[in-house]
Amino acid sequence: MTRTKWITCLAVLGWATVEGGWVAPPPNPNEEIMNRLLGYMDNKADLCKDYQKYAGGKYMEKHEGDNYSELLGEMQSKVEDRFATIFEALSTQILLDPESVEAKVLRFYQTCRTANETTRSERHYLELVEPDLTFTWPQFASSRRAWPKTQFQWMLTLARLRRFGFDNLLVKVNVKLDYVDSSKYMVTIERPTFDYSTDKLQVFSMTKRLLIRLGVDSGRAASLARSIRRLEKAIRALANVEDEPNDDLTLRELEGQNGLPWREYLRIVFGRTFPENYEVQIENVDYFVELSNLLKTYDSEVIATYMMAKFARFMKDTSQSDKDNVALDCVKDVRLHMDFGSNFVYESKYFSHYDTDVQQLFNAVKAPLLAKIDANRLRLSPRQRAYVKQKIEAMKLNLGNKPKDQNHRAFVTNFYRDLSLAKDQDYAAAQLKVLEVRSSRVLELLNQPAVKGNSFYHLENTVMTSSPEPFYLKRVNTIVLPTDILQSPYFDPQSHDIFKVSFLGFMLAQRLMEALMPDEIVYDADGNPNELLVGLAENQNYVQSLNCLKRSHTDYLDQRVVDVSALNLAYETYFGAGSKYSQAQPTFTRLPLQQVFFLNYAQNLIGDEEYVDFSSASTDKVRLHHTLANLPSFGQAYSCPSGGLNPSSRCAVW
Repeated sequence: MTRTKWITCLAVLGWATVEGGWVAPPPNPNEEIMNRLLGYMDNKADLCKDYQKYAGGKYMEKHEGDNYSELLGEMQSKVEDRFATIFEALSTQILLDPESVEAKVLRFYQTCRTANETTRSERHYLELVEPDLTFTWPQFASSRRAWPKTQFQWMLTLARLRRFGFDNLLVKVNVKLDYVDSSKYMVTIERPTFDYSTDKLQVFSMTKRLLIRLGVDSGRAASLARSIRRLEKAIRALANVEDEPNDDLTLRELEGQNGLPWREYLRIVFGRTFPENYEVQIENVDYFVELSNLLKTYDSEVIATYMMAKFARFMKDTSQSDKDNVALDCVKDVRLHMDFGSNFVYESKYFSHYDTDVQQLFNAVKAPLLAKIDANRLRLSPRQRAYVKQKIEAMKLNLGNKPKDQNHRAFVTNFYRDLSLAKDQDYAAAQLKVLEVRSSRVLELLNQPAVKGNSFYHLENTVMTSSPEPFYLKRVNTIVLPTDILQSPYFDPQSHDIFKVSFLGFMLAQRLMEALMPDEIVYDADGNPNELLVGLAENQNYVQSLNCLKRSHTDYLDQRVVDVSALNLAYETYFGAGSKYSQAQPTFTRLPLQQVFFLNYAQNLIGDEEYVDFSSASTDKVRLHHTLANLPSFGQAYSCPSGGLNPSSRCAVW
């Protein structure tokens, strides 16, 4: 064989050459995943009593010294490392078009990495964003008397802050889908929420120190700290009421009710005028009357100080990086603030076209759910059953949170069309510009029909930390799947189907089952409210299923319903009567397919629980064990004795 033919033969076999010798072929994805699973196992554990320890007892040992403690964190860490490599490569490109998405994303990253410490201070945000075009914040005036308190109008200052996406102060104004018609957007007005610690002022001593950092005289800071904390306490009391139905009111009616300058507020926020007969959707109208009356009892300086303290904290809390300008922290900042741009840059480098593979998996998981709906365990009426089937059949999967009917580069280029970042080291200025552009895109939704189908992408005002997990949006009946998970060894198109169904298939099944929970099922296939299944929570068969699941106490019953139902659905997808997947024993392992399925599924819920926040969910061990215990196939797969994870009776919902 000639040398040319020999190299050709090696290329066909998937081998590669480097100067100085041959290198091994790329690893087999099935062997790679299987070796990973086996490496985490603790064979000494009693799997029929503690499957989490059996499946993942050595996880932390294998990842000692890593900056994550569970699988989702591991995925994000790998993606963040890739981003750091991308930015390093982009920074060496001399001919990078300064108007390209890559250049704008890189500029924000570089500003974060080189920022002067003073440009990260809370005070600097207030120096850049003033309460009015004609005067500054109280502490920056030459004297207390010099600050024009009679000119201060809190609604107009609030509008200026809202342009940067700060929408949870005193009032919440946003652009959302019409409550009853998901084909159009409306201006929505709601009371603020205080659900998280970041929504509230900190304790007195920390609030006082914040005010001093913002430039308030130390002798005045204590008094103002007490006053603004007292004000927030009063606002929280006003906002702590049950949700009331949305009212469609004209701006004339709204201003007549509470006396607030809504048209001027909207003019500043949107940059255009609104007629007085323009309709908005408002929730809890009485709150705004009471808020207006409350603020009339407070001095303008106190109100302004409260607003600036909340805004400064919002900006600092939104940032993931600090004065050390650490590369991976700046990666997180870019992903948070410029999610559409960073997604494009990442997918251009690392993401292959997985759409077909993932869509096929999604359709496969749907099939047994539709069969369960037909079997009608809950004894739904024919109309109800048809409604639920239509909702599931119409549900879409959006991969990577981008429109399918547009060129990806064209979409993100247009999204950041008016973003211009200076080549300086001012982090706060760059962050404000990025947030203002993002907020502008949200506000612009008001001028267009609702994005649906192949045009859909998810955009909301509040910036959210990235997560690899898919999420369900009930108003558009769509599951959005971030691309973080689409990397080896978590998802590989060339791997065996057992790995795809047991891991990503289970995640998609969770979102499908979430769509059938009482609060979500009342939205139909188009995302509009429908009364046909308003009474699901009172359905006798549904209640019996919940009572069964509650025999072992949990404060998170909805989560248990979703987990138990989703594992059953994923298992049926692969092993059920209508499965399209091969049941033949693979060559890469001697373990039966059923055991491989459970091992790979368990990766969702292993890791070091000491470092995971379970304040709003059951622990991973509780979730894993209760889910397995309610699937008869688990006990059968491992020949477990009766009891423990192989109980004599089990629960099911759908």
